[in-house]
Amino acid sequence: MIDSGRAVSEVATVFGVAWWTVQATVNAAAVLLPCVDDLQVRRLGIDEHRNRRVRSYRNGDHGRWRRVEPWMSTTVNADSGKDRGIVDGRDSAAVGGWLNARTAAWRNRVEAVAIDQSEAFKKAITETLPNAAVSVDVFHLVQLANRAVTKVRQRLVRDRDHRRGRQIDPAWANRMLLLRGYDTLFARAKARLDRVFTVRRPHAELSAVWGVKEQLRGC
Repeated sequence: MIDSGRAVSEVATVFGVAWWTVQATVNAAAVLLPCVDDLQVRRLGIDEHRNRRVRSYRNGDHGRWRRVEPWMSTTVNADSGKDRGIVDGRDSAAVGGWLNARTAAWRNRVEAVAIDQSEAFKKAITETLPNAAVSVDVFHLVQLANRAVTKVRQRLVRDRDHRRGRQIDPAWANRMLLLRGYDTLFARAKARLDRVFTVRRPHAELSAVWGVKEQLRGC
């Protein structure tokens, strides 16, 4: 029996065998042992990535062209940040298949899964992880909030002036500042942003949705 913490060369000397004989035994045992990180998985993160550019393939000389978007889905341990698995595709079948390949004990240990606004990911999680709560990570929530800020800003100009925004409109001129975190701005930029809500024509609705976005950033 090999004591924990002893060097392979030391064990080989003690038992009078070659170094590679001990190392081969250690390698074989490591394959059978579960990954320590797998034993500690309580929270997962699932996200999609495109691993190369979109390509088009043609079946035969006169076949129809087929567009292929090479997406993959990555699963990570949200606590350690370590990758746990990568599968081709970003649909519920691909992600659900990977999750179903884990043991029942592994799936029962998962308490929460962070995803983006993917219905496919949500379906795979609800079908395979009985004890997991589904959450949307803060990054994607802030992304949605920024989109809401932009939509409100554009709508207010259309409703009021029946046109698109121009440089003379404070909200349009400072549209990028509206999407920045207020706490990351310098004093001059903060003063410009403050004037968006007070100068010329007050934008109570824009100020409200911007405030919600800032609250989400603080979560």
